Amino acid sequence: MMLNSVVVNGGASWGKGISNVKEDLSGVYFINEKVGFAVGAGGTILRTEDGGATWKNVTPKNLPETLINAVEISPHDKATAYIATTRYKFNDHAPGLYKTT
Repeated sequence: MMLNSVVVNGGASWGKGISNVKEDLSGVYFINEKVGFAVGAGGTILRTEDGGATWKNVTPKNLPETLINAVEISPHDKATAYIATTRYKFNDHAPGLYKTT
């Protein structure tokens, strides 16, 4: 099963795209009109470099099953991103914060 996700075309128009993941997506963040991230359940992290036409799964291999609450790109370095995670569904109430460069 493939999950339909909303895709942005520079904000001018909206349509459905295919993310190729089964997990629910909970957030989308674009660095510019081409590069963006979508995050969600199961620790899913997707990246697009073509404005949302295609998405690549870039979920870290060692990331435990988790829910990603937010993704933020560093205002100081656009190559650095942070994700905030939670595992409360596994009775683990410690927050998680991950960084990629």
